Amino acid sequence: MQQSITLEKATGELEAVLRELCEAHLRMSALLADKLGALRRADHKAVAASLGMENQQVQLIGELEKRRLTLAALLTQMIEPSAKAPWRLTELAQHLAEPARGRVLALRAQMVTTMQKVQKESAVTRRASEELVRHMQGLMRSVTSSVSGASVYGRSGQPPRAAMALSTFETRA
Repeated sequence: MQQSITLEKATGELEAVLRELCEAHLRMSALLADKLGALRRADHKAVAASLGMENQQVQLIGELEKRRLTLAALLTQMIEPSAKAPWRLTELAQHLAEPARGRVLALRAQMVTTMQKVQKESAVTRRASEELVRHMQGLMRSVTSSVSGASVYGRSGQPPRAAMALSTFETRA
């Protein structure tokens, strides 16, 4: 009887961690949306602030993921002591009694959905960042070209490096 209480407690902790992971991924989604807005406005201070908050959220997700893996390993050993490796959530859920099985499977599905959403948003944000960097590089090439006096382009469609390295540009008034 003691083991079933411990099993119930460990299952409850796993469910709580899965809920926290879903919430953490939703917060990450909101942070990515904020960062994308900052990139669109070219607000470097907001981008830097977003990166800091995003890093904290990644750290939290990492800690929660470690806890999830630990609980999955513990539950696997409690249910099947001879198991060679911890079970994945779907396999673990199949060994749990209802209603815990249904809750774990539902939380897993919710977590997968939120993770996929974050992955898509992260890819969009990465592309926006890359576009902003390319735009800034183009601006720098234009400034360098106008300062150096060389308005000649090479075969690659860019000014020659030698022309860009010849002069400096003072930005103070």
